[in-house]
Amino acid sequence: MPRKLLHLSCALVSALGALILLPATAQAQTGRQPGYIVPLAGDTVRGTLVLGRAQRNALLCEFQAAGQAAAKQYQPAELRGYGTAGLVYAAYQVPRSADSVTTARKSVFLELLVPGPLQLYSLKEESKERFFIGTQPTEQLMELKQRKTSVQRAGKQFVITERMYQDTLVRVLRACPEQAARAKDVLFNAPDLTRVITNYNQCVAPQLPKQSTPTAKRNTIGFGLVLGTSLADQMVLGEGKGESELAWKYQGKRYLMGGVDISLTPGFKGAPFSVHSGLLYERGRTFTAHDVFFPTLSKAQDAIIELDYLVLPLLARYRLGQGVFRVYAEAGPLFRFLTATRQNQVVYTSTNPQAAPIVFPLIANPSAVSVGVGAGLGTEVMIPGGRPLSVSIRGEKSTGPDNQGNSSTYTNVSLLLGYSLTK
Repeated sequence: MPRKLLHLSCALVSALGALILLPATAQAQTGRQPGYIVPLAGDTVRGTLVLGRAQRNALLCEFQAAGQAAAKQYQPAELRGYGTAGLVYAAYQVPRSADSVTTARKSVFLELLVPGPLQLYSLKEESKERFFIGTQPTEQLMELKQRKTSVQRAGKQFVITERMYQDTLVRVLRACPEQAARAKDVLFNAPDLTRVITNYNQCVAPQLPKQSTPTAKRNTIGFGLVLGTSLADQMVLGEGKGESELAWKYQGKRYLMGGVDISLTPGFKGAPFSVHSGLLYERGRTFTAHDVFFPTLSKAQDAIIELDYLVLPLLARYRLGQGVFRVYAEAGPLFRFLTATRQNQVVYTSTNPQAAPIVFPLIANPSAVSVGVGAGLGTEVMIPGGRPLSVSIRGEKSTGPDNQGNSSTYTNVSLLLGYSLTK
C-alpha cells in the first residue's frame, strides 16, 4: 500500500474511533423502550416509553400505552413515576437550584441510581448534575451539595470547592461507621456516590439481596441485509484531461451490489446514534473509453476495465424522529478490497489495415485496496413486525485502481435498500 494511502487509512480509522467513543460515553440517548408509568391513582400501566436525553427525561415522560395508537406526554405532577427494564424515574419536588436560598421548588422526575434502605437519585440539568438521597419508608429527600466559591486573599483570587455533601454523608451513614469514614473521600460523581450508598445498604441490611437498577439495553448489535444499484459512477485516471488513456475520465456502467449490515447502538436500543459496518459485494464495476489519442499511429483506442470489490463501510448514522417514518444522515470511511479483475485492457487499432491490433493492460497491477469516504441521506419505515426497512442515497469518493504513481479516484452515487433482521 502506498505511504500516502496508508496515512489516509490511519487518519480515517482514528477519526472514526473518536466519533464512536464520544457518543458511547454519553449516559442517555433517546429511544423507544418497553416500559411503564405509575399514575397518581390506579395500577401501573405498561406500554412503550420514548426516552429522551437525561435533561428531557427529568421534565417529561412520553408514553404510549399498549393498544393505543399515539403516545401521550406527562408532566412530573401527573405521575408518581415511570421506568423501563434499565431506568427508573420518580416524581419529586426539589429546590429550583442547588444554590437556592429560597423555598421555591419545582416538580421533576429524578432518576433512581441506587434502590434500597437508602436511595440515591440523580437530576441532570444543563449546567451540572445534582444528587439526592432518601430513606425508606418516609422517603424524605436530602440534596447532596457541592459549591464553588471565589475568595480573595493577599490580593489574589482563588476558587474554593466546598464539599458539603461529604459532611451530609458522614451524618446519614453513621449507622455503618466504615462507610461513614469513607464518605470523606467520596468524589461528587455518580460512580463514587453509587458505590458508597450501595455498600451502606449492604451494611445495614445484609439479609437483603444485592439491589441495583438493571442494566439498560445499551450497546445493542443489529444485523440486516442490503441490496443496491449504482446511479452514477466515474473513474478518473491522472488529471483526467484526455491526453491519453491514463489521463481520462471514465464513465462507469450501472452495477449491482449486495451484502450484510452490522450495526452498533452505543445508547439505548432504538437510540438515534448508531455505527454501521458490514460487507457489501460490488460485482462488475465496468469503465470504458473510446477515442483517438494518436491519430497518426492508430484510428481508435478502446479501453475497458471491469473489477469486483468487497466493501467494508464504517459509517456513523444519526436518525431523527421516533415515528413510522424516520430520516437519517450517515458519514464515515469506507475500505474497498479488490476481489477479481474481469477485464483490463487497451486495444490500439492501427491506421494500417494490415497491422494487427495492439493489446496491453490499461493498469498494470490494479491496487488491491481503495480507501475513501462516504455520506448519505435516507429514511427508515417501520413495517409490521417491528423491523425497519430503509432506503438511502449514498455518495462516495475513494482512491482509484492505479497504484503506479499516477493519481486515480472513484466517484459514485448509489441507491441502497436495507432490511433489518433484528427487531
